[in-house]
Amino acid sequence: MKCKSPLFRQISKSSFRSRRTLGRAYQVNVLDAEHVEEAIIEQVQEFNGRLDIFVANAGIPWTQGPMIEGDLSHFHKVVSTDFDGTYYCAKAAGKIWRRQKQEGTDAFGNKLEGFTYGSFIATASMSGSIVNIPQLQAAYNAAKSAVTHLCIRHSISNSEDLAN
Repeated sequence: MKCKSPLFRQISKSSFRSRRTLGRAYQVNVLDAEHVEEAIIEQVQEFNGRLDIFVANAGIPWTQGPMIEGDLSHFHKVVSTDFDGTYYCAKAAGKIWRRQKQEGTDAFGNKLEGFTYGSFIATASMSGSIVNIPQLQAAYNAAKSAVTHLCIRHSISNSEDLAN
């Protein structure tokens, strides 16, 4: 994200800078869709009212051995964190990018410079494409595979939506 404000000089040590790019890692409860959307909107406000790139990096592993011996609650936690959380992030970021494209403005109503589309990056893991042996992690593999397909479909949906 381009940043010309004093905020650029006040960023915490958890941030990174490269040329005129500004970014920061945030921790968000990805199990709560409303919390995810509120947090992303708040972060956009912090970064000059615009969103260019979003990285969804939440995930937890399957830790209970064979699937048939694992607790159903653990299955739900793995799938909810790894897949649902990515979906909530993609949806919230997509809404912001659609508004930015349609209105041509940032969250404060200022004209957006240099924005054509947003980039959504999700950590899907190689486990979404292969079966890891000897790891016993069917739920994790399935969730990460779902993340891969979600991102493919999300990019197609957004390109169709933004073209209209």
